[in-house]
Amino acid sequence: MNDVSRVTPGRLALGFALVLGLAGCGDGDGRSAPIAEIDQVAYAVSQILVPVDKDRPDGQAVVLIQQAARALASGESFAAVAEGRSKHPSSSNGGFLGFVPVEHDTAFAGAVQTLRPGQVSPPIRTSIGWVIIKRHTFDEARKLEQRYVIPTHGVFIAYDKDESLPERAPRVGRTKEEAGRIAQDVMQKLGGGALTLEQAMLMYTPEKQRAPEAWLGPTVRREGNEAVYDALAAAEQGQLIGPLDTPTGWAILVRGRYLRSLFRHILVQHSGSEERDLSVARTPPEALALAEKALAEVLANPSSWDQAVTRFSDDRWSRDLGGRMGVLHPGHMPAGFETFAYDQKPGTIWPHVVQTPHGFHVVLKVN
Repeated sequence: MNDVSRVTPGRLALGFALVLGLAGCGDGDGRSAPIAEIDQVAYAVSQILVPVDKDRPDGQAVVLIQQAARALASGESFAAVAEGRSKHPSSSNGGFLGFVPVEHDTAFAGAVQTLRPGQVSPPIRTSIGWVIIKRHTFDEARKLEQRYVIPTHGVFIAYDKDESLPERAPRVGRTKEEAGRIAQDVMQKLGGGALTLEQAMLMYTPEKQRAPEAWLGPTVRREGNEAVYDALAAAEQGQLIGPLDTPTGWAILVRGRYLRSLFRHILVQHSGSEERDLSVARTPPEALALAEKALAEVLANPSSWDQAVTRFSDDRWSRDLGGRMGVLHPGHMPAGFETFAYDQKPGTIWPHVVQTPHGFHVVLKVN
């Protein structure tokens, strides 16, 4: 009789490596094919997760993850297996987690980094249980993200509600009814143009929770937020909705424009720049003139971009990467960047210098 409790992570991984590890690699085994620049910095994944906890010991979880692995090996799609077998809220989205950070020293992050776009991992033991990971190409992930994730801007008018607020949460001194009246007033002012979301956030959101452009982040359907998600999904881009009663407070929301793009930049700092290189002593007018000189050079000869980055940019982190900033999304950049990002086609150099608190930028949209 087989004793599944004796199956070690290493043995299980080896057992499925050949079956799953090379799936979706394209021509041949795909190992020598170059990875697109966007996929060198963007890690988007789906998962099949079987947690290990007091109700599901490791041996039982191993059996379930083996069953999922065999279903994949038999030809079932990853999304179908995730929907039927994953024990995680993402199962309703075919296991799609979106773009994930890989800087953390975890088994999950390490596994993601070993996968090429299109590959599926063997079962892996993490701190919370067993997982099978699929890494998506950037283009595939962007399509999935637009299907399942809604960029959301807005503001919450909080009220004191013991059962919905953690003990450490500060009390705001409002009843639900008082907060509701404020939310209705804010909604009317927003609709009439007397108030902006950013102004409302400054007025009603604690400082630590504020974000540029009143960015609340990506909204995904989860248990408990179905009404909010459905309202956003039914809204047109830019449409104001609410107030909606949520555990966080009365919500006034706007469905944002989708953005997920790779950028390069040349940053010219000055004496007033945030997080500046301390060796930079030029004045703002001097910095602007230098940025305009860099812009003129790359507009006249786009192939000189890398050389211009080396000569002009004060961003040491991105300078050796041709000015590559990584994959940016709404709320991740100042408003000037977002205007450029939405309105320009890939491969375009913005024809004007962009000013942010960090200095003056010359910006290239890669994807």
